Amino acid sequence: MDLYHLRTFVTVAEEGHLTRAADRLHTSPPAISSHIKALEEELGVTLFERTPKGMTLTAAGELLRRQAEHTLAAASEFVLQAKRLNKEVIGEVRIALNTDAPFLRVTELHARLAQHYPRLNVSFLDSNSADILDDLRGETLDAGFFFGEQHPPEVAALRLHETEMAIVGPAAWADRLVGATLLELAALPWITTTTRCPYFRLANKLFDAHDLKPVRVVTSEQEAAVRALVESGIGIALVRADEALTLEHADRCCKWSGAVPRIPLHFGYPQRRERDPLIHALRESVQAVWNVPTSAAALGDSA
Repeated sequence: MDLYHLRTFVTVAEEGHLTRAADRLHTSPPAISSHIKALEEELGVTLFERTPKGMTLTAAGELLRRQAEHTLAAASEFVLQAKRLNKEVIGEVRIALNTDAPFLRVTELHARLAQHYPRLNVSFLDSNSADILDDLRGETLDAGFFFGEQHPPEVAALRLHETEMAIVGPAAWADRLVGATLLELAALPWITTTTRCPYFRLANKLFDAHDLKPVRVVTSEQEAAVRALVESGIGIALVRADEALTLEHADRCCKWSGAVPRIPLHFGYPQRRERDPLIHALRESVQAVWNVPTSAAALGDSA
């Protein structure tokens, strides 16, 4: 029996839907359906009732789900125990980056990992906060950085930094932007992120209290593209304060003088891998690089 089929079974049971389970496991609904069918044929038991609304566990499926969860947990513990028996942390890890490497202190993190865990092979991947959380929830990533207060309960998160934010516009718009009221700010053309991005929720937080809706003219999730659009005179945007300062010093933008809420930066990893030596090595190194107390527990609000 393939452990992957058991993981598919448990994931479908948790989601109650083939498509959502396929999204978590980064595969297709037909593949998920095939795994469930193969498992049912091997066991000689019907695990789910297929309904127009999704997948519902049968009575037998409910009983076997608990056994499957125990089996997966035992297999995970077996691997962890083998890693503990080895004095060195050996393996490969994938860490997703939600913004530029200098801000995330990637060079310092890599140097510390190389010094303390020389047999740990690390890959850094470019992504965004929303996709990183999805991938951590589906356990297709080992760890990643993300912005925002919210994260699913399947993701453990270490709060690293309260990131200062700023609203910037083209350098030629200084007379329109610098001393603008919120009403005037909302009326200017905005370069926004998609609704999945924490920056979008932060901008809404700024305006919702005053029942204002910014005028959105273009959408982009790529930070470099947002900055380029601002510089070219398309509109104003929400960016990190350090980026705003760099652009302002180069006379490539002007900055709104009002206060903008901060946004927390987290380092996250799958909650179920809390005891994994590889995760411990990553967490310990990130804590050292970001000066987070080693006694700090995984923090952050879940949703």
